[in-house]
Amino acid sequence: MNISIPEPTENGVKKASDIAEKYNGHVTFLNNFSIIVKVPVQKVKSFIAEVEKMGSCTSRTIYSQDVTEAYTDLTVRCQNLSRLLERLSALLKKAEKIEDILRIEKEIARVTGEMERLKGKLNVMQNQISMSEISINFSTDDNPDVMFIMPFPWMREIGIPRPETGSENPRLDKFQIRLIPPKGFVTIFSQKTCFKAVDGQETVLRTRIHNNLPGGDAAYCKKLLQRQFKTIGYEKISVEEIQLADGINALAMTAERKQDSCYLLVAFYESGWLFKDQKILVAEFIGQTTQIKLPDIKKWAKSLVF
Repeated sequence: MNISIPEPTENGVKKASDIAEKYNGHVTFLNNFSIIVKVPVQKVKSFIAEVEKMGSCTSRTIYSQDVTEAYTDLTVRCQNLSRLLERLSALLKKAEKIEDILRIEKEIARVTGEMERLKGKLNVMQNQISMSEISINFSTDDNPDVMFIMPFPWMREIGIPRPETGSENPRLDKFQIRLIPPKGFVTIFSQKTCFKAVDGQETVLRTRIHNNLPGGDAAYCKKLLQRQFKTIGYEKISVEEIQLADGINALAMTAERKQDSCYLLVAFYESGWLFKDQKILVAEFIGQTTQIKLPDIKKWAKSLVF
């Protein structure tokens, strides 16, 4: 929602934060003119009504997501794993050979880990169901322009320098990046879900993996990424949908900003042997326009195999 107020936008952000806290909510993102809060579902109407009293609501968009099918699927999968665990426990009691015991114990550990992972997802989904996320953009009466907040955190970081230490996605279930950077690049930082490499011309490659959300397909991300590039000052933005070597769909974007260029690859795929999860791989090259080797990078991108 966008609200025009007769005072500095910073004041609006502070008041919205206080109102969220009043209704047992909390802030997930804020800057000088925008804020994202989560508020209990049963208190959303009261929260919105009080926020709108601060000024004039110029636009409001309501988005809902039906997670019934996904929640039911996770519940059934947990139940099936629980029954499998019971059968394995029964087999373990009957096993006599050491190799059989070790093999069954290994399978029990795997199933237990998978069940705990799914239970974690269920807990996250239950929290999502109980809380509503509300984005508010404030503007002043004499300056109605507002900045749009990207719905996915990783989109807000595109084209912006970030720290090279610390795992960016600690809940990604031990997924490991195993990509080889293009020829001429040297990996200088690597963790489970992200790595950084540079070449001799100081072109930087950052690669990260994120859990995708329902509806976050190429068509949806395309418009948002174009908007993000424009917001941070990039021009000459081009985008195309491509297929990687193993048929995975991806977005390939190029953009220029003064002397800098950026090449962005966003791939959408599924991972997991028994249970499939939607993932997004984001590979971002940033360098000087005269130095970045786009033909080589594009060739590398299309050769990726997951």
